[in-house]
Amino acid sequence: GAFLEGLGKIFGKVADNVQGRVERAKNRKRELENEKDLIQSKQFSASGSKRVIAINRELARLQTIIENSAKD
Repeated sequence: GAFLEGLGKIFGKVADNVQGRVERAKNRKRELENEKDLIQSKQFSASGSKRVIAINRELARLQTIIENSAKD
């Protein structure tokens, strides 16, 4: 009884941690998409272009985290 309760608590904490990670990834993705939209709404600049490239790279990484968590 106590052993299974302990396992349940451990798995619950792991699930909560994964859920938190996914929520953080989704929030970060939303923030980056907003920043990207803002940059692209302004006049073209080299620094803005470099930032959009960096944002796209990070968005791809976050999307992988989100997709992988959906498979679990």
